[in-house]
Amino acid sequence: MENQKRGITVTTLSRDNTPLQLQTSNYANQDILIPLCIYTDKLSGLEIITKFLRENLYLEFKEIAQLLNRSEKTIWQAYDDSRQKSSEFFSANKNNNIRNNKNNYFIPLSIFSNRKLSILESLVKYLKERNYLTLAEISTLLNRDQRTIWTVYNRVKIKDKLVMVH
Repeated sequence: MENQKRGITVTTLSRDNTPLQLQTSNYANQDILIPLCIYTDKLSGLEIITKFLRENLYLEFKEIAQLLNRSEKTIWQAYDDSRQKSSEFFSANKNNNIRNNKNNYFIPLSIFSNRKLSILESLVKYLKERNYLTLAEISTLLNRDQRTIWTVYNRVKIKDKLVMVH
């Protein structure tokens, strides 16, 4: 596995050397893609992202904080919480629900840097507006109640309208 700072290629493998993310990226020019198959209901969205970036891409807390537009302390706390809740590493060989096609979705990390939206709001908005999924499909993919996804998406629409007004 290669992992260098800006301007150098990054190829991602899981801890057991199986391809987790068949992606090559350049931090300066391209977005890092987060596989949706790692999403679990055991961890919050921020915990999932920080755990993935720290353990699979070997990024420092400072780099993660910059990429997500959050404080380094927040990132450290989310990572620490994720380790307490789940000591497992993210792997492509996990028993994912193939019926849900979680393996087909990759989420660009840049969508989470908008601080006006929560991590879940950003994710739901991306899946709804960019991938044209129904709220029912999103709730299945994220292992969340359909009513929760509906509420989150309606909050996003309200926040978007407020931005347009100002």
